[in-house]
Amino acid sequence: MKKIFILLGLVGLISGCVSININENSKQVNPAGRIYYSKANIWYLNPENISSHNFHTGLFIPVGTKVKILDCSKRGIIGLIRFSDESNKVYTMILTRNSQIDLAEFFKRYFSEENVMATIGNFHKLTDQEQANIKNGKIDYGMSKEAVLASYGYPPPGRDWTPDIKNNIWEYFENTKIIRTKVYFEDDRAIKIEGLKFGFNRPFMNRGVKVTVKENKIQANIVGQNNSNIDEIRRYKELMDDGIITKVEFEQKKKQLLGIF
Repeated sequence: MKKIFILLGLVGLISGCVSININENSKQVNPAGRIYYSKANIWYLNPENISSHNFHTGLFIPVGTKVKILDCSKRGIIGLIRFSDESNKVYTMILTRNSQIDLAEFFKRYFSEENVMATIGNFHKLTDQEQANIKNGKIDYGMSKEAVLASYGYPPPGRDWTPDIKNNIWEYFENTKIIRTKVYFEDDRAIKIEGLKFGFNRPFMNRGVKVTVKENKIQANIVGQNNSNIDEIRRYKELMDDGIITKVEFEQKKKQLLGIF
């Protein structure tokens, strides 16, 4: 009889484990066993228990890290994403039960088949200051929402915290839910960053070089022009691949757009 109960328990455990398919390029795929890249810094204290609450303590897996997905499944009321890096170190991200997003959305927030750190990836669309902050795991005034997400990851997706990133106020937890960092945005730029403890303001100690919104917008405009040139390079490469222009013509045009003479 005892063996029967154990067997039933195992069946229940297996049946409660549901693999999740991710929608990529209009098709459903199971990410398990596939190679992806991290789209944001993934903060952790315990690599086997990385909560979607996104506590900012300990270390972080840098944006652009190449990983192999070992498991992406829902077990009961929580979701799990297990993956390993190139050193074979294993990590487990946990989507908590009170999250306002599903496991597929949680996965797509942090992983992509394309490396954002590649030469023409999204990372290089950001300003120099934003790139430096992301590499150091910092946020600062003037940073865009995209840059803050890349550096700090996504704010906790709970109903009482930041249920929708379209909101202009984001809250991040530090080592507990009591100590938090609150980021205010205007026109997609961080205009105010404050620390909270027991509901009271406290100095924001992690701030680096203060960059005004105006200064960052000026640099963003310059980067935007560079991104337009990159899009042009992609278009000319397609023409070369289709045999419409030669490789020599493509290289000449690429140098022109990159300002290499």
